[in-house]
Amino acid sequence: MDTYIVWVYIHVLLFVFWVGTDIGVFILGKFAQSDKYPPDIRLFSMKVALLIDRFPRVCFVLMIPVGFQMAVLSGLLPLSGPQLGGIWAVALLWLAIVFWTFARDGEPIVAKLRHVERVIQLLAVVVMTGIGLVSLTAEASVTPAWLAIKLIVFAGVILMAFGLDLISGLSTRGFEMLEKDGYSDEAQRAIKVGLDRIYAFVVFIYILSLTAAFLGIAKYPI
Repeated sequence: MDTYIVWVYIHVLLFVFWVGTDIGVFILGKFAQSDKYPPDIRLFSMKVALLIDRFPRVCFVLMIPVGFQMAVLSGLLPLSGPQLGGIWAVALLWLAIVFWTFARDGEPIVAKLRHVERVIQLLAVVVMTGIGLVSLTAEASVTPAWLAIKLIVFAGVILMAFGLDLISGLSTRGFEMLEKDGYSDEAQRAIKVGLDRIYAFVVFIYILSLTAAFLGIAKYPI
């Protein structure tokens, strides 16, 4: 069997589990946001949403090195072995941090791990945007325009995820107040405003993700 086909299969599965499970998180978050339900139901919905959210986070990280692996195997992206290995090394470090935050949830070290993860995210944005722009502007580039644009678009997804992490504190505080003191206007306001901001970022992530997927399928412009 062609190795490239295996990587394509993995890539498709990652995309399905990433976007598919994230829609479940989106719906559960809506239940948790609504004051039509009692606090215990809302808190349970949010806890389940955060548990399910672990799956798209893992798939999101793996999408990047797998995508680069496919591009190199197909000859569309001229990266050397060490360069591709470096991408995998950083991605695996990122993935280890994600799993570590799962295991140490609530501990002080998680905040430090989040900072390292944000640095890696920004590094990924710079690298992918840089490769995309160079590929689009270089006269003798062997990388097709659709792939270069896809790299830039996916860098936008990472940037949105970065921003999403930064603004999540308000809704978190709202749910903490709801759990500790029960319903209050202050807690509800923090939850509603916080989640509305999160949903705005999530919608942009969906749009950019579907755009990147379309570019990969249509392979246009050449």
